[in-house]
Amino acid sequence: MSCIKLQDVTKKYDDTQVLKAISFEVKEGEMVSLVGPSGSGKTTTLRLLAGLLEPTSGEILIDGKNSNVLSSRDRGTVIVFQDYALFPHMTVLENITFGLKVRGVSVKNRNEKAMDLLGLLKMDGFENRYPSALSGGQKQRIALARALAIEPNVLLLDEPFSSLDTHLRSSMRSLISELQRKLKITTILVTHDTEEALMVSDRVAVLLDGEVAQFGSPKSVYMSPKRREIAHFFGDNNEIECEVTEGGLVLPSGLLKIDTDYGGRTHVVFRRESVRIHAVDQTPWKGHIVGCAYTGSTIIYEIETRDATIKSIQDVNQSWEIGDAVSLEVPAKELLIYRYDTGAQL
Repeated sequence: MSCIKLQDVTKKYDDTQVLKAISFEVKEGEMVSLVGPSGSGKTTTLRLLAGLLEPTSGEILIDGKNSNVLSSRDRGTVIVFQDYALFPHMTVLENITFGLKVRGVSVKNRNEKAMDLLGLLKMDGFENRYPSALSGGQKQRIALARALAIEPNVLLLDEPFSSLDTHLRSSMRSLISELQRKLKITTILVTHDTEEALMVSDRVAVLLDGEVAQFGSPKSVYMSPKRREIAHFFGDNNEIECEVTEGGLVLPSGLLKIDTDYGGRTHVVFRRESVRIHAVDQTPWKGHIVGCAYTGSTIIYEIETRDATIKSIQDVNQSWEIGDAVSLEVPAKELLIYRYDTGAQL
């Protein structure tokens, strides 16, 4: 296992700055996910860690040693790409043992290692097949086995599930989580899937425009996003504009006292699951149902109000119909309030 520390790492391509002095630390045996929109610098960060790119400035420390001067082979990291990068002319066994062969490991030992990994990944009996005869999920497992065969200190995963269907994504996600806990290997995952990041990670780093906008536990990032962009990145949320006056925040449901010196317009963001639907006379915030979508375990309602169209997720036992007049309630503790000018959390 290894700990990783990035200190003011920047990366430029000609006049384009992709990373802007990012700093964060990954503890030994921890799984950290890097999330953010396309172009935010996630894959660049992963490639810097793998030694496939050199930072423009700053340091990448692995176990306290400056890895900037180390080759990719000498830093103990291995990367699994989203396109698998398997050798098409080699069998599964040959693919898995390739890194061991390069390192001079005997045929007997490398084959034993490969067979152990195939068993661990539930791929027994596939050792003589070629990649063309494998499904996407099977290829991903072989790519993972090849990476693990050399016993790296750090496992880097570049959107490994992006080309898999929903069922395979779920099973591979569970498998990697299980392996990571069992092997206690320091792991960094790049993903666009925020649900995936929340489910498998010990901590999550949110990258925006080449900067680490927030770094913390999945719960802290989801429940208390520091910027409006982060709140919307983690879900299909509701948003309304409200004023902060000397009395507090002026909401459609009434005045909410808040402790802030800020005055003026705000963006108030809240999750769909935070919206309670009541009979029309129970709260001051009125509306009527204009849409509903049945998902199996839940129903997503759309409620037209004077302020905005609000979405609410309810269990299937709710019986609201399109056209029903209703009133809404959102618990104050579940409101996310952001400055209108900067998008920073109040």
